[in-house]
Amino acid sequence: MIALSEHVDYWDHEGWKDPYSSILFTDRQREYDRRFGVNVYTPQMIIDGAAQCNGSDVRSASRALAQARDHSKIGVRISRASLEDSTTLRARVETDPLPRSSHGHKANIYVVVALDHAESQVLGGENKGRRISHVAVAERVNRIGVLEREKRFDAEVQLKLKPAAQPSGLRLVAFVQESDGEVLGISLAEVSGSEER
Repeated sequence: MIALSEHVDYWDHEGWKDPYSSILFTDRQREYDRRFGVNVYTPQMIIDGAAQCNGSDVRSASRALAQARDHSKIGVRISRASLEDSTTLRARVETDPLPRSSHGHKANIYVVVALDHAESQVLGGENKGRRISHVAVAERVNRIGVLEREKRFDAEVQLKLKPAAQPSGLRLVAFVQESDGEVLGISLAEVSGSEER
């Protein structure tokens, strides 16, 4: 299982702005919820872009994860993920071809830069006064290409990083996603040299 925490920004009006929140993640959640026919809520888990459940419902989450494990995935590989300097991350991303069984003729390829660990001191809202620990905090999602049916993808990726407060490291996640939201393959790499950031 590869987890990503995407912090939505619609709670930022509660007297404190989550430093990891973004309208991009709110928009991604709203798009998923349109597909699933549910209203936006937190904490929500999206599993492989094909199922959703309340993140605090352990039984539903376990069932959805077990079902996802039974679906075959295409190969996605990340190599040479490293920091070139304090603001640039480089990596190579490769995928197996899009299979004939896919819903469409093309799928998008994304990479996500995420913090292994982050903390925030909540200054307002229902969690006011609490210090919260986070894992796998997505900083950004970048579309890096398109995978076509029966064709492989292979590219060098260069990403500009935004300054991060006290990360213990960075991870890079690459995934292939169809237009209907289903994730067809995914991979995770630790970023070498990120321990000094």
